Amino acid sequence: DDRISCDDLAEAVRTACQGKTFDQLPQAMKMFAHSLFKAVDTNEDGVIDLQEFRVDCVRRIALPNVDLIDECFDTLCTEDDLRRGGICKARFEDLFTDFINNPNSSAPAVRLMGPLPLPLKDPAS
Repeated sequence: DDRISCDDLAEAVRTACQGKTFDQLPQAMKMFAHSLFKAVDTNEDGVIDLQEFRVDCVRRIALPNVDLIDECFDTLCTEDDLRRGGICKARFEDLFTDFINNPNSSAPAVRLMGPLPLPLKDPAS
């Protein structure tokens, strides 16, 4: 029918990106990740802090309160992230790569886009 379904797109991304580091991803995916980071890091300090993460999530997802967003942010952050005040660009690149590559719905990176419904579809099913 000459249409690309969500499943078709997901499979294409998996095929192009699976098993690759961020530097090995197709240029379009790296540009998307950099654009996403820049859009969320609204104060342009090179770190996505909790407030910026909250604002990004509520722009895309209707939620009754911010607790779910805060839980996602806490799940994403390492001790280094917390010391730095949030997620730096290099850490975001790692999380983005894991978000694309890791089929495990309990991996922290699945929360990169906020509190999306889980479990996510397992690509093996």
